[in-house]
Amino acid sequence: MDAGIVASYKAQYRSMQIDHAVERVERGEDVDGEKAYKVDQLTAMRWSEAIWGTMSAKIISHCWRHVGLVLPLHDNKYSCDADLAVMDLPSLFDQLSTAYNFANTIPC
Repeated sequence: MDAGIVASYKAQYRSMQIDHAVERVERGEDVDGEKAYKVDQLTAMRWSEAIWGTMSAKIISHCWRHVGLVLPLHDNKYSCDADLAVMDLPSLFDQLSTAYNFANTIPC
């Protein structure tokens, strides 16, 4: 994946982790060092879901352009000057399946 997505995800996750540690310390929990940052798997999954929901279309489209999954901005009918609008998934998948010759198995 493009470093933009990874860097954005890591920064947001780390921010949530730090906030969680501060809350634990403020509640007076007996935590020290690395223990303050530990979370259960369900919490980590919820954080990941929340982070993914905040990823801008611009970050994602940049990654996809970088790896060649979509056309460059000047050739892309979905581009605009501001953040890219959220793309219609079936249309995007049709574009990908045409470019890479694989069947659309996602139900519309």
